[in-house]
Amino acid sequence: MTQYKKLGEFAKIQGGYAYKSIDFKDTGIPVLKIKNVGKGKLLFDDISYVDEVFIELTSNYITRAGDILISMTGSHINQPASMVGRVAKVSKDDPISLINQRVGRVVLKKNALVDKRFLYYCLSQYKTQLYLVSNGSGSANQININSRLIESVDIPNLPYETTVKIAHILSTLDDKIELNRKMNQTLEEMAQALFKSWFVDFDPVHARANSRESDEVVARELGISKEVLELFPSRFVESELGLIPEGWEVKKISNFGLIVTGKTPPKKVEDAYANGDKPFITPTDIDDSMFVTSTNRYLSRNGQDAIKNSFIASGSICVTCIGSKMGKTTIAPIDSFTNQQINSIVVFNNICRNYLFCNLRNRKKEIFRMGNSGSTMPILNKSAFSKLPIISAEKEILFYFNKKIEDMLSLVLANDMQNITLQKTRDTLLPKLLSGELDVSNIEMELN
Repeated sequence: MTQYKKLGEFAKIQGGYAYKSIDFKDTGIPVLKIKNVGKGKLLFDDISYVDEVFIELTSNYITRAGDILISMTGSHINQPASMVGRVAKVSKDDPISLINQRVGRVVLKKNALVDKRFLYYCLSQYKTQLYLVSNGSGSANQININSRLIESVDIPNLPYETTVKIAHILSTLDDKIELNRKMNQTLEEMAQALFKSWFVDFDPVHARANSRESDEVVARELGISKEVLELFPSRFVESELGLIPEGWEVKKISNFGLIVTGKTPPKKVEDAYANGDKPFITPTDIDDSMFVTSTNRYLSRNGQDAIKNSFIASGSICVTCIGSKMGKTTIAPIDSFTNQQINSIVVFNNICRNYLFCNLRNRKKEIFRMGNSGSTMPILNKSAFSKLPIISAEKEILFYFNKKIEDMLSLVLANDMQNITLQKTRDTLLPKLLSGELDVSNIEMELN
């Protein structure tokens, strides 16, 4: 039977520094607040900064690769994305940052015979987070936990070699997940580079207009075929968005697809999410991924019937249109529903989908500004969103762009789906490894 010790026997929890509001700047050294501690990784898309002088002034709060950070304020268990006790590892690729108050760091005690990664997996267990939520203090909407509570978490008391082996098995799965994520990031960068060249900088048009070389030479320099180059015009004309290629026009986004604003099932539908099988997408489900492959809730048949007009077909483009995540864009890979904080485009013609998607992903800040009218909660309603101007290229050009991008997106989706399988495998192995149900004694490996 597994014996346990308290986390405090292996490590202590260091709280973050209380930076003042006047310390924060638009650029500088990132400061990690509780909102930046995601599940397993740090989130840098909504980050605050302080002057570089704080590197010296608050040097005890500098992050290092391998650090384990935990959110000490958050929501209840029914809101996983913002739940208190979320644990993240600092990656070697993460920028040097500083830890803000209400973010804790696990600091190993001298001569502690345990692999730090093992402690991370112990803290990331669902039962650990349930323990922290249940024993924290606060209101119905916000839970606070302190260092003493975190240090009271039960940790299996296993031989050092065993903690290393368990950490190695689980981190190998996490490493593959991270590799897939980085590959997807590279694929999107490639897709956006092509989009920018063709539809923002208009490189083929400029080349045809200004180059004295033959089309064959120009096409080779641009990395495209002569046939594709000749689809682009060689002149520009004025438009409401400035100069655009001749023959192209400015349209509203509603010309490209049906705009669907989602809805939440009424509370009177008690079993709206019971044994649900259709994703119910909300802003908390949308991160930086190109596809939303999992959601916190799924709608039952009754839930679907209650908001049937919010249905979006697979391949639809979802854009968050309220709050701090406004402008975030993703694709629903299967038939889904969304809540009222999301506007979706159900495209009329699939050859426009990848163009529209890249276009919207490239305009997050612009969309945010459109809805940021000075109110406390920025919002972009369906009427205003439907009028978003989109430059419309010739269909033949959109066809070739769609064809080039489709293979990239297919690989991204395949990586995302593999990551879901890897995460399920890791989460299934985790309690079995920690409890000793799966014996690792026969695994041989070198120990540092």
